[in-house]
Amino acid sequence: MRAFRFGAAGALALVEALLAGVLVASSGHNDQPWLIGTIAITAGLSFVAAGLVALWRRPGNATGRWLAAVGYLWFLASLTDANDQILWTIGFVCGNLALVCFAGLVLAYPDGTLGTRDRIIVATGGAVAIVGNVVVVLVDETPATQCDNCPGSAIAIANSERAAAVVDGVG
Repeated sequence: MRAFRFGAAGALALVEALLAGVLVASSGHNDQPWLIGTIAITAGLSFVAAGLVALWRRPGNATGRWLAAVGYLWFLASLTDANDQILWTIGFVCGNLALVCFAGLVLAYPDGTLGTRDRIIVATGGAVAIVGNVVVVLVDETPATQCDNCPGSAIAIANSERAAAVVDGVG
């Protein structure tokens, strides 16, 4: 059973890597999609592989879970390379979760557990990452200012330059 779970976890990472590669390769937003795709896929698979090896060798240590989570969430950020508004918006909103998880990994090292203060830090970081980006895509139809070809927000309720400037200034 254990080998099956690890095989399934590895297969999931490969499927995510394949989908991320397809998204990046078919994206109209990047000048060098193969370079970006190669770096992103290598980073994501490296975290997942390291996490699965750590879990296999030391199942009682949660560091492996943190490593694998960073890798799996890393691929979620590739949705910002989608040409579809809905997928792009999901990627924009959730794209920083891998960084939040990486912060959790650093704080939890070496035994993989977080103290109360560290849990609060990681939970706050996750909430700020999600809520902050949701607010941005609600008030700005084109929140990716460095990307002229990116689709806009699929959930924008108002395109307010003033509100977008305030949100940008706070963030």
